[in-house]
Amino acid sequence: MRAVSIIAALAIAGGLQANQSGDAPSERAALARAAAAEPNNVSAQTAYARYLEVEGDPGARDAYEHALSAAQRARNKAETAELARRLAVFDLMAGNRDAAASDAKIYEVAS
Repeated sequence: MRAVSIIAALAIAGGLQANQSGDAPSERAALARAAAAEPNNVSAQTAYARYLEVEGDPGARDAYEHALSAAQRARNKAETAELARRLAVFDLMAGNRDAAASDAKIYEVAS
């Protein structure tokens, strides 16, 4: 698994700092920068997706999709399984049974 780069680590840390100070727009911006700067960084993609999910942002599902793609490229089976499971939940809540079945298949292969 690829380690978190310095750029992503600083952006994630900035997001956490903003979170502690209650500055949600800064937190979102820092995490978005980390995700955009490093599309193959599983940690950066996942941190951004989780933030969006907690905030109830409709872009959370797409962010999880990006995180899943990064995990698959990194051949990180544990993260791939967890992210596919999370996507299956999103898809079931949206009533998209076909996508949920596809997510479940990815989960099964990875776990």
